[in-house]
This record gives sequence, C-alpha cells and structure tokens, in this order.
Amino acid sequence: MTENIINLYIHFPFCLKKCSYCDFYSECYDGGKAVVYLSALNKEIDHYYELYPDIKIGTLYLGGGSPNLIGLEQFHALIAKLKSAFDLLSVTEFTVETNPVGYNSGLFQHLFELGVNRINVGIQSFNDFELQILGRIHSVNDSTETLPLLQGIGFEHVGLDLIYGIPGQTMDSWSESLNHALNSGIDHLSLYNLSYEEGTPLFDLLEQGKISPLDNEIEKRMYLEACRILEEHGFEHYEISNWAKPNCESRHNQAYWEGRRYLGLGPAAHSYDGKSRWWNVRSVDKYIEQINAGQLPIDSQEVLTEPDREIEHLFLRLRTSDGLSRSQFENLFHIDFSRIIEKLIKLNLDEEYWIFDGRQFKLTPGGWFVSDSIIYTILGFIEEIRNDHKKS
Repeated sequence: MTENIINLYIHFPFCLKKCSYCDFYSECYDGGKAVVYLSALNKEIDHYYELYPDIKIGTLYLGGGSPNLIGLEQFHALIAKLKSAFDLLSVTEFTVETNPVGYNSGLFQHLFELGVNRINVGIQSFNDFELQILGRIHSVNDSTETLPLLQGIGFEHVGLDLIYGIPGQTMDSWSESLNHALNSGIDHLSLYNLSYEEGTPLFDLLEQGKISPLDNEIEKRMYLEACRILEEHGFEHYEISNWAKPNCESRHNQAYWEGRRYLGLGPAAHSYDGKSRWWNVRSVDKYIEQINAGQLPIDSQEVLTEPDREIEHLFLRLRTSDGLSRSQFENLFHIDFSRIIEKLIKLNLDEEYWIFDGRQFKLTPGGWFVSDSIIYTILGFIEEIRNDHKKS
C-alpha cells in the first residue's frame, strides 16, 4: 500500500438461509464453523499487519452474509483484534450490515457502544409476497420492528436496501415499499434492479418457465418513479443506485466509486492498491485451510493496464452524480471531448440521457438506467477516434 489511509471491508460469509436471487458468496450458518472462521480471520489480520504495519483505516465496513449472526463476545473480540493491528483513530464511518431476522437488541446496543455509526438493513421489499419470491426469511412485520429499534438506540445513520423488478411486483406495490421506507425515518436508500444470476435458484425458476421477468419498460418506470419520489422527500441521487439525505452518503462505498484504495478480508473479498487488484478464495473451507497453512488466501490478482484504468474511470465516474470531468477525460484519453458529444448527437443519444455543461458530463436518471449501453458506446467512439488518428 503506497498510501497510509485505506478503507477496510470484512466479509462474514454466513446466512441463516441463502436467498433465491443472491450470487454473493455465503453459506448456511454453522455456529462452530463460524468460530473457526473468525479465528482464521484474526490470522489474516495479522498477515496484513506484518505487511503494512503503518496503515490507518479511513472507513470500516462489515458485510456479508449476515453479520448480525456474530455473537456479542465474538464481535468484541474482532474489534479488539482490529484495534491491536490497525490504527482505527482515523475511522470516520463504521458500517455493519444486518438483516431484519435473528436480531438481538443487546448486540445492536453493543455495536453502538463499540463505535458503529452506520447500519444498513437488507429489507428488499415491504411486501410479503415479494419477499417470498426472493426467498427472504423475514416478514414485513420483522422489518417494521427492526427499524425503530435501530433508531431508538441512536445510530447516526440507518439505511436500507430495496429491490425492484421482482416477478409479480406492480407499480403500486413498488410505490408502497418506497413510501414505507421513507416513513420509517431512514437517511439512506439503495435500490437494485433484480438480476437473474446463473447458479441461483431464481435463475433456475426462470429457465424452467416457472416465473416471468418484468418487462424492461416497467422496470424503467419503477426506477424513474423512485427518482421522483425520493427527490420530493429531500434525498439526493448521488450514485446510480444510491440516494441519501444531505451529508448522509456512504463514505465507504464512495471510496470504491472514486477509485480509492481498499483492503478486503475474508473469503471472496476484493482488494485494490491503486495499481493492482486481488481477491480471496470463494470458499470458507479453502480460506481456513490456506490461512492455517500460513498463506494469504488469495485466489487471483491482476495488474491494471492503461486501457483497464481508462475503462474503470469511465464506468466509475459515470455512476456518480458528479459525473465525468472533461479535463480529466482529455488528460487520460488524449481526445477532445467535444468529438464524443458530436458522435452522441449523431446517434440521437440526446439530453434525455445526458447533460454536458462544457466541463462536466453527467448521465440523467434515464441515462443511468441504460448506463452500461451508453458507456460501451462511448468506449466504441474512443476506439474509432484513435483508429482515425492512426490512419491519418
């Protein structure tokens, strides 16, 4: 690590039950295995302390899986271990993910006392039928009990996740979920379009014709309706899938979108040092085995080439409300950005999808909904312009 301050992610890879749509790495909770895993995690922490003894942590994020399954003593031991290895005095944000099941008010109170200042709850929907389609094991009632509990404890920030595009979901049920979320007093909201990932039960149901995906136009209407409702309630749309009340953005996630350095611990966790990226093995058993053999549990790594960095710059910057700086683009690509604008206009990709004020290029909400297509179109323009330059 060439910089002293990094952002730390820790993965707790256990859930009470795997959701039907989820492609993130986790496995069913086993208390004994979780204890062995946390012991191995301590050893991975020691490895990185030996490699980078002077690093300071800017943001700390404990995700999963379901970190709310960690016991009180185990959580206290983990924080003590982190404090012994890393300088946590620079931590501005400490986030823990939780699900609205199996919660323990004592655990949440303990988290608050340990310095956790942001809680993110995986609600996904405020409709019991939609929760069943997603394979969630909590109910709407669980959610409505959990959120007031968290706010009553006094966490500085409480956010939640919702999913749209669920089979059987309607515009009315989507609006109800949004309004339910807003009425719960949260200050951050992440909205995700349901995707069907190969290898998940939901993908299998789709292949078997047992469920039907929503029409893309309906999903677009849901996204744009969310943009409208959240703006009316004072939420700022600061990233393609994220909204927050002013000054309530997730600093940890912003570090990813701004291309800053981060360290990921645990199975399947990713790390980035500004030049290369590496990721851990996607297996608790292999992770434990390699750690106990005295090895870092790295599955693979890559050194980013200049074209890789160019592509990442476009994708990351156009995910955010700040957008793409013309000067940064021209310094990176050595292309006059006005040529990109000319080509967009010729394709009839007009300002329904983007805004350009001469300095910043930003996608509109409609543009964000089809952002991948627009970004790949721009990358194609860049290649065309460079090929034209070579020919001349």
